[in-house]
Amino acid sequence: MQRWRWITTLALALTAAQAAAAETGRLALARDGGAIVDAQAKLIWSRCPEGMSWDGSSCTGIAEFATWSQAAALAAARSKAEGVRWRVPSVAELRLLAKKLAAARTTLRSPFPESPQGWYWTASARVDTGAVNQYTYSNIQRGVSEKNVNRVAYLHAWVVDVDSGESRADMPRRSRLPVRLVRQSVE
Repeated sequence: MQRWRWITTLALALTAAQAAAAETGRLALARDGGAIVDAQAKLIWSRCPEGMSWDGSSCTGIAEFATWSQAAALAAARSKAEGVRWRVPSVAELRLLAKKLAAARTTLRSPFPESPQGWYWTASARVDTGAVNQYTYSNIQRGVSEKNVNRVAYLHAWVVDVDSGESRADMPRRSRLPVRLVRQSVE
């Protein structure tokens, strides 16, 4: 009787693990090791941020810190050089990557070695044209009023911290941040 309980417990644990893997998807290394493949989302992530390159075991070089518009230019330059369409990811794609990385930390060893930590650019622009309550402390603190809210919104963009999964929409586009590119999978 004890043996059947053990088998039932093991079967339930395996079913739960399979369900969790199906929910978060699986990340895998590309054959050359220079990219992370998300088969479920049909995306291929550059393993190294722009400015760095894969040497077979790690990212080498110095990460390039770019403004929001320079990030798009880096994607265009890499696309032209490699003949494959690389792009800056959307905020939703980068959040999903962070979620999958958190789930895969025990199985995927060092997915982004030697990469800078912190915020990374997304292609998602901030659009905030709603009414402003002049008595809300956060608006007072940021200096936002009905007069300047629409003029300020276009100066910001979304960023994501891939380590924590946190995202925010108030990063000034002139800030210099690392860039991790993504492309669609051909599968």
